Amino acid sequence: MKPRIILALLLILAVTATTLSRPLTRQDETEKITPEEEREAIEFGERFARQLHSVNNLAPLMAEMFVSDYAERLQQQAVTHSITLLGRRAAQQASRDEIKRYYLALNNGVFLGGLLDISHEFSQLKEDDEDDGDLRLAKMLSPELLRLFESDPILAALLEDERRPDAPSAEEPKEQESRTVQPNAEAGENEEIIQSVEQLRSFTVTLEQSALLMRKQLATLPIRPALWERHEKGANEAVNMEKEREWMNPRLANLRDDFYGYPRETRVICLNVLTYHIDLVKVDGRFKILALEFNFD
Repeated sequence: MKPRIILALLLILAVTATTLSRPLTRQDETEKITPEEEREAIEFGERFARQLHSVNNLAPLMAEMFVSDYAERLQQQAVTHSITLLGRRAAQQASRDEIKRYYLALNNGVFLGGLLDISHEFSQLKEDDEDDGDLRLAKMLSPELLRLFESDPILAALLEDERRPDAPSAEEPKEQESRTVQPNAEAGENEEIIQSVEQLRSFTVTLEQSALLMRKQLATLPIRPALWERHEKGANEAVNMEKEREWMNPRLANLRDDFYGYPRETRVICLNVLTYHIDLVKVDGRFKILALEFNFD
């Protein structure tokens, strides 16, 4: 399996997560996000980014920054609406903790892979390497990580799907008419690759092992950017943070259907943070994460 294909598979995971799990919302034309909500949302996003980068692990953030019963809501979402690659039949058989563990492993894996890409852009590549995708990824991923990905049957299934003549390129995903989908829509066969609890457990272990290897690799790199894609080489932290705030772009939307157990018309503040699209709701006067999905716009 070529390194480029491996990163493509990670991007397939991210694209699938976005198209399957994003809530169907409508922009309220008569009501706008308030200045106070915008300020609080940006402060929340900055705190989330700092804390995630300090540990490179989403798990410690869940207790503080997500709604308190998030694991239960995630399980219900997986059973009724499906989440990334996980078939609803398998979700019905899996425990709450197994679904939560998978969700964390998946999010950590793609996030850490993105950090490796950025760190190598800064510290490993020569200018004449930047346009050579295979060379770039061969430098980016350790041999242990390559072997791990090559041995996983779920990633092999994704690779087979990627090879279909009508499959969109992972580097240039097929454009969607909308970034939201009907939560009640049936997931297609290719989207529900994980069909059993045994597959779920095995793939979760692969993702967790990949995260350990990526953290180990990141620790050896001399430069680890504090932010995501909005950085500028040579720019100071204040400049980078201002670009990150522009990327966050807090906006108001209202749910048009049930989502993670919240009813339609729930007031939601949407926010871009790092590689995530985050949906925030107010709980006891403070923002909490209702849903977190990949965002590769």
